[in-house]
Amino acid sequence: MGNDSEYKTPGQLIEKLLAERDWDQKFLAYWLGVSETIFSRLVVGVRALYVPMAFKLGVFFHIAPTRFLYHP
Repeated sequence: MGNDSEYKTPGQLIEKLLAERDWDQKFLAYWLGVSETIFSRLVVGVRALYVPMAFKLGVFFHIAPTRFLYHP
């Protein structure tokens, strides 16, 4: 994976991480306990990504949750 500055939104980072693992949004939405619609809105930037979701994503991807919160 490249530098986080390559990603303008948390959704872009999520999409990249999913693609690296050959997983889809449906699988991650299920794991997070949210609907596919809500997760899709989060990925495209229509829905805000809050700290609790960042922590869940950090656990899922085994990376620091802050990587989903701070983008240039």
